[in-house]
Amino acid sequence: MTISEYYKWLKKEWAKVGVILSIFLFVILFAIVRQFDFVIFILLLQTPLYMLHQTEEYITMFALFDSRSDNQPCTKLAGRHA
Repeated sequence: MTISEYYKWLKKEWAKVGVILSIFLFVILFAIVRQFDFVIFILLLQTPLYMLHQTEEYITMFALFDSRSDNQPCTKLAGRHA
Protein backbone atom coordinates (compact mmCIF):
# COMPACT_ATOMS: atom_id res chain seq x y z
CA MET A 1 0.00 0.00 0.00
CA THR A 2 1.48 3.32 -1.03
CA ILE A 3 1.29 6.46 1.08
CA SER A 4 -1.30 7.91 -1.30
CA GLU A 5 -3.53 4.83 -1.00
CA TYR A 6 -3.10 4.81 2.77
CA TYR A 7 -4.08 8.49 2.92
CA LYS A 8 -7.23 7.84 0.87
CA TRP A 9 -8.14 4.90 3.10
CA LEU A 10 -7.55 6.92 6.29
CA LYS A 11 -9.57 9.84 4.94
CA LYS A 12 -12.48 7.49 4.24
CA GLU A 13 -12.27 5.39 7.43
CA TRP A 14 -11.10 7.98 10.00
CA ALA A 15 -14.04 7.46 12.35
CA LYS A 16 -13.48 3.70 12.53
CA VAL A 17 -9.77 4.18 13.13
CA GLY A 18 -10.66 6.60 15.92
CA VAL A 19 -12.31 3.78 17.90
CA ILE A 20 -9.13 1.72 17.92
CA LEU A 21 -6.95 4.73 18.65
CA SER A 22 -9.20 5.89 21.51
CA ILE A 23 -9.00 2.46 23.16
CA PHE A 24 -5.22 2.54 22.82
CA LEU A 25 -5.10 6.04 24.34
CA PHE A 26 -7.33 4.99 27.24
CA VAL A 27 -4.96 2.14 28.07
CA ILE A 28 -1.88 4.37 27.85
CA LEU A 29 -3.49 7.09 29.95
CA PHE A 30 -4.63 4.72 32.69
CA ALA A 31 -1.43 2.66 32.71
CA ILE A 32 1.17 5.43 32.54
CA VAL A 33 -0.07 9.01 32.86
CA ARG A 34 -2.43 8.54 35.81
CA GLN A 35 0.43 7.38 38.04
CA PHE A 36 2.48 10.55 37.52
CA ASP A 37 0.06 13.47 37.37
CA PHE A 38 -3.68 13.21 37.90
CA VAL A 39 -4.42 16.69 36.53
CA ILE A 40 -2.63 15.94 33.24
CA PHE A 41 -4.45 12.61 33.15
CA ILE A 42 -7.83 14.35 33.42
CA LEU A 43 -6.86 16.90 30.76
CA LEU A 44 -5.61 14.27 28.32
CA LEU A 45 -8.67 12.13 28.90
CA GLN A 46 -10.63 14.54 26.69
CA THR A 47 -8.96 13.25 23.53
CA PRO A 48 -10.14 9.62 23.57
CA LEU A 49 -13.55 10.70 24.83
CA TYR A 50 -13.89 13.10 21.91
CA MET A 51 -12.82 10.36 19.51
CA LEU A 52 -15.56 8.11 20.87
CA HIS A 53 -18.04 10.95 20.50
CA GLN A 54 -17.09 11.33 16.83
CA THR A 55 -17.51 7.57 16.37
CA GLU A 56 -20.96 7.76 17.89
CA GLU A 57 -21.93 10.49 15.43
CA TYR A 58 -20.39 9.08 12.26
CA ILE A 59 -20.65 5.31 12.65
CA THR A 60 -23.71 4.53 14.75
CA MET A 61 -25.88 6.99 12.83
CA PHE A 62 -25.14 5.34 9.47
CA ALA A 63 -28.79 4.40 8.94
CA LEU A 64 -29.74 8.06 8.61
CA PHE A 65 -27.30 8.74 5.79
CA ASP A 66 -26.98 7.40 2.30
CA SER A 67 -23.53 5.86 1.84
CA ARG A 68 -23.36 7.02 -1.79
CA SER A 69 -23.28 10.70 -0.87
CA ASP A 70 -20.89 12.39 1.54
CA ASN A 71 -22.90 12.66 4.76
CA GLN A 72 -26.01 13.97 3.01
CA PRO A 73 -29.33 12.88 4.53
CA CYS A 74 -30.90 9.95 2.79
CA THR A 75 -33.53 11.17 0.33
CA LYS A 76 -36.01 8.50 1.46
CA LEU A 77 -35.92 9.73 5.06
CA ALA A 78 -36.16 13.36 3.96
CA GLY A 79 -39.36 12.60 2.05
CA ARG A 80 -37.87 13.24 -1.40
CA HIS A 81 -37.40 10.52 -3.96
CA ALA A 82 -34.52 10.65 -6.41
